[in-house]
Amino acid sequence: MREESSLKSFLRFGVYCYNMLRGYYWQFMAKHFPAVNAKEEMKRQKQTELIREADIRNPIYFNEKMLWLKYHLYNKSDIVAMCYNKYMVREYVENKGLAHILNKLYFVSERIEDIPWSGLPEECVIKLSNGYYGHVFKRKDAPFDIEKAKKILRNTKRRCSFAFRISGDLFVYGTKPVYVCEKLIKAKKSGALPDDYKIHCFHGVPRFLEYIHDRNYENKSNFFESAFIDIANMVDRSDLEGEASPIDKIVLPSSFDEMLECAKKLSADFPYVRVDFYEENGHPVFGELTFTPYHLQTKTSLKELGVLIHLEYIEKYKRILIS
Repeated sequence: MREESSLKSFLRFGVYCYNMLRGYYWQFMAKHFPAVNAKEEMKRQKQTELIREADIRNPIYFNEKMLWLKYHLYNKSDIVAMCYNKYMVREYVENKGLAHILNKLYFVSERIEDIPWSGLPEECVIKLSNGYYGHVFKRKDAPFDIEKAKKILRNTKRRCSFAFRISGDLFVYGTKPVYVCEKLIKAKKSGALPDDYKIHCFHGVPRFLEYIHDRNYENKSNFFESAFIDIANMVDRSDLEGEASPIDKIVLPSSFDEMLECAKKLSADFPYVRVDFYEENGHPVFGELTFTPYHLQTKTSLKELGVLIHLEYIEKYKRILIS
């Protein structure tokens, strides 16, 4: 048994070393040969409806412009790095006059060993500030395994140490990762994970709503388009997301108007960003800012979303985002 365990540990370490080598290779490519990294990234994402092979030298479509922004603007910006960090972004939100939408923060820890495991709140969520998955949830109606929680967080940090290098999202490594413990937001009636309102903003203007619901079961996703002048007339745009589910009507949260106003303020400094919200007791709760979101693109989304990003304004954003 001991020999088998040692072999598994050795193999895991070997896989980790291999992935780190891949990570540093693609990090080099993203910095010095972004066109090569861009083509490889589309293959990794298994985007099957591309209109053409990604061309960031002459970007036209949404995926190409997003890749261009990543390599030539976001990866060079300390502000983007700060805003991606789930702890440091709180300062950015506060500076925009929106401290009231921040979720309650219990603690921040640089090491797993320093997390006050015996003194955790009855309910909370612990996440890696520079990660995108692998959150730990503590609920009052379910047993909480501390060792399992530690393992999840370690694996998340280990994976994130190379995953974003491979994808070329180098701004993720612009800040030091920490573990963040926040209040656990729950759906009012069921006590399950809350609905997620992801507002896609182009040049400070909210244009699309991505609505994530039933996360405990089917994890349904819907896309809606609106000029946000007449919210009642939002149009289902499931054709913009390869995995979205068509829906006849969405019941918007009571705080949706406020979410939109907050999204405008938080997105004003960026050519594109997705602003995520939850709702609790009729009030919006800020989730995160996402600069290079993954979604299964369609030919329609590549064209329609592509024209919404105006790279001719890039000098304006360089003055804001790159010191």
